[in-house]
Amino acid sequence: MQVRPGAENATATKVAELLKGGDAELQAALVASVARSPEALANDAVKAAVLELAEARIAADEPNTDLLPLLSTAMLDDRQAMAVLDMSWKAVQDKPAAERIPVVQALVNRPALVGAQTAGDVAAGPSRRAVRILKQAATDRDVAVREKVFELMGSLESLRKSSQAAPILYAGLSDDSPAIRVKSLALARENENVWKEEDVHEYMLKLLISSDPKIRKAALDTVQQRNLIAATPR
Repeated sequence: MQVRPGAENATATKVAELLKGGDAELQAALVASVARSPEALANDAVKAAVLELAEARIAADEPNTDLLPLLSTAMLDDRQAMAVLDMSWKAVQDKPAAERIPVVQALVNRPALVGAQTAGDVAAGPSRRAVRILKQAATDRDVAVREKVFELMGSLESLRKSSQAAPILYAGLSDDSPAIRVKSLALARENENVWKEEDVHEYMLKLLISSDPKIRKAALDTVQQRNLIAATPR
């Protein structure tokens, strides 16, 4: 898309008009194109049209993923981004895993929503709405979606150490996938909230008698590290 910065560009004017008055399919294609174009993102007319479209879609609150590409840019604020994530997640519930994974991935493109702190916001914490999506994805019917959750959790330090992460980690500890159970166990070691619940010892007992030697070893290492035998008399 050949769009120059500034509002005088004829191409930008046409794009802005189509974003405001085109059909939904065309608008979705234009949004995806704009999100990939630094020149378009810097154009005043295009930015104004995209933001107007975003607010209209957010107000309508109809499930769709048309605005999801914008989460890889700085065009939307956190409120708008969370609304787009909500709409997108609702829209892909009956879709293949390949369409649900990008929604989970998009959360990482907005670190403030999952508790990444900035210098000016030391009290920031994970958005409940964002965590709700991750909780649902952690128990998704497709293992590929669940694997993506725990892969991404490794890069989300503030979230994985928070109390809100505990239910996600519990889901991973009881997952059917051995790889997810091992990954969850490694993440759980860093979260003090996980070990405050009595149920966690039941999870650990199941892991200790797993048929997978990697899981048994990881569980035994965790038991020793957390001194769980002394903490839980049997």
